[in-house]
Formats: sequence, structure tokens, C-alpha cells
Amino acid sequence: MHAFPQTTRPETSRAFTIILERLYAMARQTDPSLGDPADLDASLTALPTENRSQVMLVLESVESRAQTRADVELAEAARMVRHAARRVWAHEGHASLRCA
Repeated sequence: MHAFPQTTRPETSRAFTIILERLYAMARQTDPSLGDPADLDASLTALPTENRSQVMLVLESVESRAQTRADVELAEAARMVRHAARRVWAHEGHASLRCA
């Protein structure tokens, strides 16, 4: 389980929390029994495959716009979630290939 990132900047934590809350809400539509809202990996895994590319596009857009506005905290939060999504979804893909 990967929960909130360790950071010395509270703004990054708040930005991360907002992004995580949105992902959790989306994931609960597919998996109403989804547990801990702080479990980023579980939320990412529960997102429907057909929504994942859209999630990545939104995260990339948020990161880009935040960088343009010099909002380093928000850009870092979007980047962290984007990297976590790549890791989780790649691992999930490898696991399904092993099971096939």
C-alpha cells in the first residue's frame, strides 16, 4: 500500500489529497467496496481500464498548467500520481500476462 507521499511542503500534501480524493471517487463508482481513501494503489487499480488514458491526460494537463503558473506543489502532486499510475498499471499488466 502506498499512502500519502512524505513531503516537507504542506501544499504538496494538500494538492495530492485533492487529486487522490477525485481518483477515489471515480474508483468507487466501479468498486463500491473500495477501502481506504488514502490507498493510492487501490484507487488506481479500481479505475476502469477505459478511463485510465483520460486520467493520465488530465494529470499531464494539470502538471503542465501548474508548471506554467509556477505552482510547484500542484505540479509535483500531479507528477507523483502520474508516476504511481504508470507503475501500478504496468505491474497490473504484467500480472495479467503471467496469469494468461
